[in-house]
Amino acid sequence: MAQFLSDDWFELVERSLARTEVSGRCAVAYVVDKGPSWTVRVADGSASLERGVADDATVTLTMTTDTAAAVARGETSAQAAFMRGDLKIGGDVRSLIDASPVIDQLDDAMAGVRTGTEW
Repeated sequence: MAQFLSDDWFELVERSLARTEVSGRCAVAYVVDKGPSWTVRVADGSASLERGVADDATVTLTMTTDTAAAVARGETSAQAAFMRGDLKIGGDVRSLIDASPVIDQLDDAMAGVRTGTEW
């Protein structure tokens, strides 16, 4: 089991994304207070994870560790967290809306990560 936001967890996510075929193009940065940041990039039919906030991230999602865990566990969506004020969105919000089918595909890829994570 990989501890959430540990190096092992990031490796688990990277492996899961590498096995996922996705359509579309986007770069979404995740910034967690008191935690790491990372960018999920979708391009050319595949998804990948980069540590840190990529300079060309289309959108940045900023949240607390608790919110990040709830989203990663699938207990809440990023949209619901945003509506509650628990998540802030920066950058090109329209591109995030346009990328919602891609986000759904990535969420499906995270199912295996959820079962392999210690929260």
